[in-house]
Amino acid sequence: MDSLVTEICKGLDIALAEFEAFRQEVPEAQWVGDVRELGAINKQNQEWINTHGFLRFLGTGVKWMAVVQPKSVIAAMSVNSIVSKVEGTDLTTSNVKTVEEALAWIKGEKVLSAQGA
Repeated sequence: MDSLVTEICKGLDIALAEFEAFRQEVPEAQWVGDVRELGAINKQNQEWINTHGFLRFLGTGVKWMAVVQPKSVIAAMSVNSIVSKVEGTDLTTSNVKTVEEALAWIKGEKVLSAQGA
């Protein structure tokens, strides 16, 4: 496992632990992924994320995820490829440019869901 995957694993462990603790208080599952500073992800790491990391993430029960897109076009392509693998799940996603847009989208999705839309 290379250093990027090791760092992703560590970050994912921390994020998932915090998310699970948060969900005890707020059961609606939502996530904002701010990956603006992410660089390109090589094919090996992308495959690991697709087959292991993202599956762990989906196991948290998250229903809505807004992704703040990377500044790098190449990184954005990698992120979009990873997020596109969520077909067949209950996860609804949106790609946005800012954290503010992400939070607004998450809030809007919750309102629509509560209304049965």
